[in-house]
Amino acid sequence: MATYMLLCKWTVLGAYLSMGRYDQIVLIEAPDDEVAAKFAVFVAGRGYAETETLRCFSMDETLSLL
Repeated sequence: MATYMLLCKWTVLGAYLSMGRYDQIVLIEAPDDEVAAKFAVFVAGRGYAETETLRCFSMDETLSLL
């Protein structure tokens, strides 16, 4: 089986163990949605993880939408 390396620019803001639907929550900051999607596809593509990506908005971003 081939080994792959994913090269993306993101910052891990935190990693937390959780008691719920998922065992771990990782918060990342990425320059755009495409980079975040690459991260999720890479993790899920390894076959041992299920991912769900949620776009988060800061309070300032939320207020600008109104």
